[in-house]
This record gives sequence, structure tokens and C-alpha cells, in this order.
Amino acid sequence: MNRKSVNTESVTTCWNCVYFDLSGVYFPGRCNWFRDVKKEEPKEVPGNLVDIGCKFFTTKEGSSR
Repeated sequence: MNRKSVNTESVTTCWNCVYFDLSGVYFPGRCNWFRDVKKEEPKEVPGNLVDIGCKFFTTKEGSSR
């Protein structure tokens, strides 16, 4: 099985990422990696990825996890 399973205990989820922004129009939010690094518009985070994370994950400073 190549399918990724959701791991809410992972520290690499969008919820723990410095680029994750909850002020987007849609829940769960948007990713500001595109704005900060590529100078593009932030992208909405799909609901099926928020608990998994992505390759652009960067730990929030001062995060307890």
C-alpha cells in the first residue's frame, strides 16, 4: 500500500508549520510558503493534506513539538 495514512501526532503537519495561515477564506487555511519563497499568491491547503503536511514544512519557532 502506497497510500499515506493520516497521523495527527506527527510534528510535520500543516498545523505545526510556520507557513500555515488560518486567516484564509476557506478552512483549514492557506500556505504562505508560496508567498514568502516563490513570491506568488498563497495557496489554500486542501483538507486532505492539513494533517499530513508537505515537503515545504518548517517548524514554528518556539513550538513545543
